[in-house]
Parts: sequence; C-alpha cells; structure tokens
Amino acid sequence: MKILLAFCLVLAACAIQSRNDKAPAKKSVAKVKKSKMQKSFEEINELYQNGYYPESIQKIKAFQKKYAVSKYEAELLFLQGKALFADGDIAGAEKSFRASQSMWSKSLLGQAKSLYFLSQVYERQNLDAKAIASLLQLLKMPKVLDERFYQLDVPAKLAAAYAREGNIAEASRYHSRVDAYLKKFIPLEENLEKESYGLVNLSLHSIGENSLVNNKARNFQEQVEAIRYSQEFLLRSIEMGGEPWAAKSLYRFQLAYRDLLNSVVASWAELYRWKDQVAAIKIQKQKLAQLDQIHKLILALEELLLPRDAVNNDVYKDFLVAKDAIKKEVEIYFHEPEVGQGLTDAAKKLEGMPVPMKLSSPKETKKKYQKQMQIPLVDPNL
Repeated sequence: MKILLAFCLVLAACAIQSRNDKAPAKKSVAKVKKSKMQKSFEEINELYQNGYYPESIQKIKAFQKKYAVSKYEAELLFLQGKALFADGDIAGAEKSFRASQSMWSKSLLGQAKSLYFLSQVYERQNLDAKAIASLLQLLKMPKVLDERFYQLDVPAKLAAAYAREGNIAEASRYHSRVDAYLKKFIPLEENLEKESYGLVNLSLHSIGENSLVNNKARNFQEQVEAIRYSQEFLLRSIEMGGEPWAAKSLYRFQLAYRDLLNSVVASWAELYRWKDQVAAIKIQKQKLAQLDQIHKLILALEELLLPRDAVNNDVYKDFLVAKDAIKKEVEIYFHEPEVGQGLTDAAKKLEGMPVPMKLSSPKETKKKYQKQMQIPLVDPNL
C-alpha cells in the first residue's frame, strides 16, 4: 500500500509539473502563496514546540493579519491559547481556547482539544465548577479520545477537582473509576508498554497534584484532608518510578507536608516569650494536637507502603528518607520543653491548664519504625 501511495504521489507531482510548464502566471502565483502560508504555519508551530512562546504569539498575530481566512485558523487559535497559557496570560489563553472551540464546531476532536485546555485554564483560575463542566463534556466524547486518556487522565482530573470543591463522594467515584482501570495492568511493569506506563504515572501524579492546588491557602483541617486524599496517588506514582512524574510527585509530597508543618510550628519559639504563659501553654496544646494529626497522617501513609524490597528505584528511596525526616521533625516537637514550666502544678491546676500531650500510639511507633528511624536523614531542601 505504501509503495502504491508513493507511486501515485510521484505521478501526481509529474502531472503538476507538466501543467505548471503550460499554466498561466496567475496559477503559479496562487501555488506560491499557498506554500508560504503552510511554511509560515510550520514556523509558528516550531517556535511553540521549542518554547519560544512570545515569538510564536507575535508570529500568529502577523499570520492572522496577513491571512484573514485560512484552513489553519482554528489550529492557530488553539496554538495561540497554549502559547499564552505557557507564557502566563491565562485570560488571553481562555479567550483563544473558546474561539478555537467555536471555530471547530464541526470537529469533535478539535472541540475536545479546546475543552481539555479550557479545563486547565479553569484549574489555574481556581474555577473548579467550570473545570468540572469542561471535563464532564469531554467524557461525552469517548470516540475521539484515546482510551487511556478517557479512562485515566480525565477522570483523574475530575477526582481532583471534586476533591478541591470538598465533594468527596464524587471525587471517590472518579477515584474508583481510575483505580478499577489501573487494576487491569497490575503488575504494571509486565502489562504496560512504555508509553502507556508513562500515562498511568501521569494520571496518578495528576490526581495527587491537583488535589493539592492552593492547599497552602486552606485552613489546617482542610490541608490535612487534602493531603490524606492525595498522598496515596503521589505514593503510587513514586513507586512506579520513571521521569519526570515520580520525581514531581516526590517534590509535591514534600512541599505539602512542609507547608502543613510550617503552618503549625512557625510561631512555636514565640510562645516561650509570651508574658501570659497561661495563654501560651493553651496555644501550645492546640499546636501539639495539630502535630499529632500530622503524625497520624504519616502513620496512615506508612500503612500503604509496599515492603522495602518490592520497590527498587532511586526516587522511592529518596521518598522514604524524606518521609522519615518529616516524621522525625514532628516527633522532635513533642520533646520540646513545655511552655509555662515556671508555674507550679498547683498554679496550672488552678488555671485549668492541660496536662502535657503525647503522640498517638508512641509505643507502636517506636516498635514498628525503630529501624527506619536509624536511617540517616536527608534535608529535603524545600
């Protein structure tokens, strides 16, 4: 078939050349203009692919001015949206993606491409309801989406968006859909070709990453719940290994815990300098209760860990070190001197001050993880 197609193309080229020898000048000019248009489009695409976003945006505007109508119109609007998005102009990107979606009114594939990137725009704008609406529209287009994209990436983004909205029931429903599809490929190493393996890892990372969007701006309890939901996905991504998603998942895991821990201990030292030590010790008790929640969160994560010899990749080893470092730091704060030590027990009792707090299940922690705590800790440098 390929040989026949090539032969036909050669014949067509010869025929075109033969006609060009006899054709009037106007047709020749028309052919040149068409060639220039295609060449301009290819140059713009190459600029975008190589990361020259401002330059590609300028070229697109020049192209649109020169060729008011062209077969590349919708594709250029879409490309312009991606370049604007990458360059940080989110509002401009939204306008371009909406325009390309409208131009592609008769192309389901084109609409799907625009909807997907519109959902990313809405994620960046913290408009989760709009992101969900776009993604739900995508799920109505199974014929134009790659199966694993349809079964993994879109549901993963929906799970994350619903989680950010606090709709855990819907988040769990899409989580279960992703999980059920992934089980078809376990053990992943044996049943997934390289390209699909990367897509699975991307989907796992996507759920974990997107569930934590703007997590730092949330209150403590909301941050805890977001991490509780996301950390299993980040862990599975790390276990799979491979660049770049495992490393990105490790970074996101460290950053989420670092932000959560800092929100509790940032003003810890100040408590010892408060004049009102009665008030200070009550605040310290609240902080210790929060640290205990962080400790429980890490214990819950450790319940999900595979045996140490079951995973063999460098990112996973770095993850174990980082996890232990965070856990150790939490435990250190429980050995810090108690605020208000200068007060007598009778004075504390009179003021209704609480007894010193301890970590949940400290004996179990010491017994179960004693060997892990002997591993040299490495600063995660976040």
